[in-house]
Amino acid sequence: MKDDWFLQAWLLSPRILHWTRYGLIWECRQGIWHESQKELKLAYSEYLSGSNGRFRFSTKDDPSYGRLMNARDIATTRSDDALRWQWPSVVNYCAEMKLTSPCGGLPALNGVARYLSEKHRVKYFAGIFSSCPERALVWKGEGRHQTGDLPTWSWASAKGVKFDPYDEIRGKCMVECVEHRRLPPVDQVPDLSCLSKRVLRLKGRSMSFTQHQVLKGSEPRVWEIKDCSPYKYKVDYIVHLDEETDTFPELDDVVFFILIEIYNPLDERLAFSNFKYKGLLLQRRKGETDWVYERKGFVESGIWDYNIPNSLNAGVRSSIVQLV
Repeated sequence: MKDDWFLQAWLLSPRILHWTRYGLIWECRQGIWHESQKELKLAYSEYLSGSNGRFRFSTKDDPSYGRLMNARDIATTRSDDALRWQWPSVVNYCAEMKLTSPCGGLPALNGVARYLSEKHRVKYFAGIFSSCPERALVWKGEGRHQTGDLPTWSWASAKGVKFDPYDEIRGKCMVECVEHRRLPPVDQVPDLSCLSKRVLRLKGRSMSFTQHQVLKGSEPRVWEIKDCSPYKYKVDYIVHLDEETDTFPELDDVVFFILIEIYNPLDERLAFSNFKYKGLLLQRRKGETDWVYERKGFVESGIWDYNIPNSLNAGVRSSIVQLV
């Protein structure tokens, strides 16, 4: 499956008929059925076998197919689950495929995104939905595509993009999309060659790295920022740069824009919990009169510590950023 239209047809089709060497297989929203069987199997069954024993299909034998079967549920799932949780899983699967499109799977999922946008009545722009922008922004990549027309904040601009499939069940969104009415209509392909057309405006909390030590990590593109500030609470951060480099961006030029606050209750009887934060490393775009930022990487606090909010509050400010 390497054609964009084929992926969209697979995800959105209510019924699919598979013609295989072992016979016909019927798949729909309610389950899956082989012509040798008497009844429909649930779509989440681990295996599907013929009564004569000659046919046996297991999602464990082909994990990618199993993930794709699960991804098809995005068309029928309620809004919050579909856009916040299943959409990144679909992008993960799309990234694993070698599609004919050179734009990181953005055209491949445009039809799916348009369907979801109209169904749930939310805006969609270059890979994210306006109702839950944080989920589609917390990705890690392995370099950039050569085309320069894609926004740096969009997962479509990155090679080897990946979302954590088990991410933030207890996560709290710390950002909102502002002026979302100015986003382009979903039925129109935006002209991303113009910088002003790539702007995403977000309202949230950001902090500067003022008195910190930067260390090179053990993996490519991974760096560690150690807190050397005079605050009582110390917090270390792990930075995954979008592109491999021997030098880290100047700390005076970058900010940590917080997207998600994750809490892990230690004990319901206690008044405190463990906290962790995830967000973006943003660098101000040089030569711009307004505060316009480009994404440089992904940031997460390196430890679970209930003191983190106290440390962050010392240097955090509310702001509206413009990402391009």
